[in-house]
Amino acid sequence: MKDALSEQISLIEELRGNVYVGQEGTASEAVLGVRGEGYTLSSFHRDFTRRLLPLSRQITYRRLRHLQRILDDEHVKKHCQVIMTLRRVAESLRINAQARERAINIYLRAAKRLARTDKKELITLAAASILLAVRELGHTAPVTLQEIVDGFNGNGARIKPMRVVEEAKNIERAIGERIRIRDCRDYLWRLVSDITRSPDIEKRLAALNVDIGTYRHKLFITALKLLKIAENRRGGRRPYIVAATALYAADRFLAFKEGHRPFLTQRLIAKRAGVSECTIREHYNAIFRELVIRMTVLSLISSSS
Repeated sequence: MKDALSEQISLIEELRGNVYVGQEGTASEAVLGVRGEGYTLSSFHRDFTRRLLPLSRQITYRRLRHLQRILDDEHVKKHCQVIMTLRRVAESLRINAQARERAINIYLRAAKRLARTDKKELITLAAASILLAVRELGHTAPVTLQEIVDGFNGNGARIKPMRVVEEAKNIERAIGERIRIRDCRDYLWRLVSDITRSPDIEKRLAALNVDIGTYRHKLFITALKLLKIAENRRGGRRPYIVAATALYAADRFLAFKEGHRPFLTQRLIAKRAGVSECTIREHYNAIFRELVIRMTVLSLISSSS
């Protein structure tokens, strides 16, 4: 009854406030400020003195009423809840606004193309969207896949890393988003900053009167050089762990070159980076040990000549 009657009333007449169709389907005039069952603020065309509201205000309320109808849809509510979770995870991971908004954009496009309806699938889709967004931004968003998964699981989700990767590939096929493979250098400055903030490192540097800013710069540049040389030796190893191991190797080379004991240990790096000592040791022996020895020999030859 209400829908049929509403279609017969012209938009201009309704906006002018000549007639208002109430919830019962009868022509009536609702007053702003009068509380009634089923009414919302956007339903009223007159103020509390029963004076007709300005046309611009009536249009605003009409748009709000339309928006309310959209938000009342269960499917839309589900997407809103997932996006709220995505925002909370982005905030907990300290992802910048550019990466967050890019992730939301990817999620909305992918959800439309893939027609996902199950909330668990939508949560996984949101995690994959963040993964794609942070990889696009490279070193400005050095967040790992495991950190993304932990962020969502900390908000009540139950997702797995490999499932997120699979969903990222689905997004790539659905909307043409190319998955950028992480580079070890994306994590390097983050790891340098985290490791050199350790109280143990600060004490060791202070004991030898080494400026921490200078040490960070040397460590970063040397690790970059090692990663470039060892680019073909990485294989399928995780870039985050390779980057952490590169800092251990760089510190050992700098220690020999400058004539002091190394500042970094496998235990300290493992603790600050959140990986195991044996993993650092295995990566160092497989990738960097030979390079450090070679660079040390070349440094000796150049210094003696």
